[in-house]
Amino acid sequence: MGQPGIYTESDMEFQDMFFEAQLAKYKGDADGQIEALNKVIKRDKDSHAAYYELSKAYKSKADYELAEKYAKKANALSNDNEWYLLNLADILELRNEYSQAITVYQNLGKVSPQNPVIYHRLALLQLKSGKDQEAAQTLEALQQKNGVDEETSRRIFDIYRDNGNQKKAIETLRNLIAAIPDNTRLMNNLASYYMESGQEKEAQKIYDQILQLDPKDPNASMAIAKRSVGAGNKDSNLSSLIPLIENVDLPLDNKIQELMPYLSTMKKTGQTTNDLEAISEKLISLYPNEAKAYALKGDVLFYQGKYKTSESSFKKAIELDDRNYALWSQYMQCLWELEKFSELQAVSEEAVDLYPNKVTAFLFHAISLKKSDPQAAQDFATEAKFIAGSNKSLTDRVSVVNHWISNKKISQDELSALDYQSFGESLYLELAGDLYASIDKKTAQKLWKQAIEQGANPNRLQKKIELQ
Repeated sequence: MGQPGIYTESDMEFQDMFFEAQLAKYKGDADGQIEALNKVIKRDKDSHAAYYELSKAYKSKADYELAEKYAKKANALSNDNEWYLLNLADILELRNEYSQAITVYQNLGKVSPQNPVIYHRLALLQLKSGKDQEAAQTLEALQQKNGVDEETSRRIFDIYRDNGNQKKAIETLRNLIAAIPDNTRLMNNLASYYMESGQEKEAQKIYDQILQLDPKDPNASMAIAKRSVGAGNKDSNLSSLIPLIENVDLPLDNKIQELMPYLSTMKKTGQTTNDLEAISEKLISLYPNEAKAYALKGDVLFYQGKYKTSESSFKKAIELDDRNYALWSQYMQCLWELEKFSELQAVSEEAVDLYPNKVTAFLFHAISLKKSDPQAAQDFATEAKFIAGSNKSLTDRVSVVNHWISNKKISQDELSALDYQSFGESLYLELAGDLYASIDKKTAQKLWKQAIEQGANPNRLQKKIELQ
């Protein structure tokens, strides 16, 4: 008679099969693992653990059809096992079988009702399936069980906002604030959404509450200051912002943010342009050690065509903060407009050293070397092409500079392949115009005019236009 607790030879053999499968798994031998697991299943057709491991083995081989087959077998034999359900849901999702995956996640919610990952994955699948309302309800059900948290609230808010349900979006933000009271960042989010949705009075109430908690809160301070000077009206004159600009309690970043709509639409002349220049001077007097103040002034002067004084502003900005590549780019563009090629060569060389992965830094340096060292110019353009990789926006700029440096004749087909309309910088528009000049005069003139609109020197380019 066998002694209690002693395994039979058959039991030991069965355990060895499982051990063999696990050993193959840890060695990364999926085929060996599958072979061993099939032996286990041949011995015990109800071994749900073997089916589960077999499913994962096939998943590792990206054979999702067989992975799904065995995952379903494991789940059928043990339908309340959380790991089996998670594995099946993951495979169904990989196979884009969202409807089935949703059902599995819903079952998972019953098995493990407190697990937030399940609810978030379910909501994501519902969104992918176009079931936005159900996704929001899934996340709200999670909060009913586990309490309100910021990440879940943010996702619920995004769903309602994207679907234009302002009432529910606001309700979500208010519930979050109620759960985490006196959090001015969350209150600012609500106020900002009120402003975005045209409910300015409600926004101002929230900003008043924020200032009671933090009298120096920058966003709320700016909002209240705008209200006091009547600058909240989109049709207000830019000069009405001057009291805000002079308010030393307001952060520079917030002031610049208020100016951005005017900067993006400024003309070369006019009252708004004059006001912007005066404001930029005021900002420098208030923030003499802030690079952003000088950069703003440089931008305003550049688009007026005042390149000499713009150059000084960008140079000063870089002296204060040389880790902002946008400043270098504008500074180099300014030197190009002034035709200061030796200075451009020195500045672009420094930019290349500081930013060895910036394609445009290499292109500016290549351009600066065209007359003095054509071979070196070509070498830097080639390096720029390597850095640009497959980014078409960048490779098109590289192509324009390459052809412009080489002076080789370019065909209409080669030029047509370039998406020069995506060029936002005047430099590349001008060079593209130069390339078109001998092939298509109308297109050349069009590109030069676009370059002028982007801030290029009209005196120089007008001469090119008149010569066509």
